[in-house]
Amino acid sequence: RYNFISFFMSVAVILATALIFSGCSSKKFLSKDERILSSVSVKSDDKHFNAKNYLRYVRQKPNSRWFGVLKVPLGVYCLASKDTVRHKKNIFRKIGEAPVVYDSLLTKVSADNIRSVLYNTGYLHARVDVNEIHNRHKTKVEYLIIPGDLYTVDKIVWNVENEGVRNIIKKDSASSLLHAGMACDVGILSSERNRIIRLLQDNGYYGINRDFVTFSADTSAFSKNVALSVRIAHVGNEEDSIKAYKKYNIENVNVYCNTEENDDSNASENDGQEISKEPLKVYDYDILLKGNKPFPDGGKFRFYGSRILRHKTLMRNIDFRPGTLFNQTKVENTYR
Repeated sequence: RYNFISFFMSVAVILATALIFSGCSSKKFLSKDERILSSVSVKSDDKHFNAKNYLRYVRQKPNSRWFGVLKVPLGVYCLASKDTVRHKKNIFRKIGEAPVVYDSLLTKVSADNIRSVLYNTGYLHARVDVNEIHNRHKTKVEYLIIPGDLYTVDKIVWNVENEGVRNIIKKDSASSLLHAGMACDVGILSSERNRIIRLLQDNGYYGINRDFVTFSADTSAFSKNVALSVRIAHVGNEEDSIKAYKKYNIENVNVYCNTEENDDSNASENDGQEISKEPLKVYDYDILLKGNKPFPDGGKFRFYGSRILRHKTLMRNIDFRPGTLFNQTKVENTYR
């Protein structure tokens, strides 16, 4: 019991000393015209707006506090000597936390970050004011958010140039992330673009990419409503457009086990050509899933190299099949 009380008292003395030194000795680590960042706060003029959520976008934070009150790590650091030449391995420097020197450039970057996030989430006319309060060698920074009106989507217009793509998009419209009344949120629009691209790639459109999907928002000076236009179209010449809108089928599935053909360069050379080496095994029938029915278009599973697993086991773990439409999700699931 005595040892516990003694230990507790020692810790209390160290903490008390650290707190005292954090307040009066941190100045010795500063150069001329430098100040310590003492505190940062993010507030809003709208009481219904949760400004604290935007603290994460502040690039420079003050020294950490224990229990949200005491800057003990800074106090411990301040017990160290200023002379770093003679006291390189000072224990207080190792276990403590150096003073955070205020950087006005990072404050500007932080304000821009918050403003950008507000704009991207629908607050198109948001403003962020910065108040710097200097007191001797310390600086306190306050970010004041004036969010303004939240702009929401009241109309969505789809413009899809290819009929096949249009039918797929329409059939899966229930999965769309876009709806009337939603905030004009860039993050949601990006997720919707990814959803559309994945949907098309899973339906055979191997050549579709992110450039096919674009959004445009039309706002009015007298309204906080947004008319959103979604355009799905190929940008380029007609020949590339034909390739982009072609639906691809999987012909053969070649499996290389411990062979040089597994190299990407060799695989690209063999693309569209007959492989010179004889396969170890060729399956003309999908005996796992379709009984004795042949693959569509005469596709085959072809295995090369040494047999490290049963071919049926490998086939069972390959999600795609010869003769079926290219499906990006099934390809990725097979890699896993």
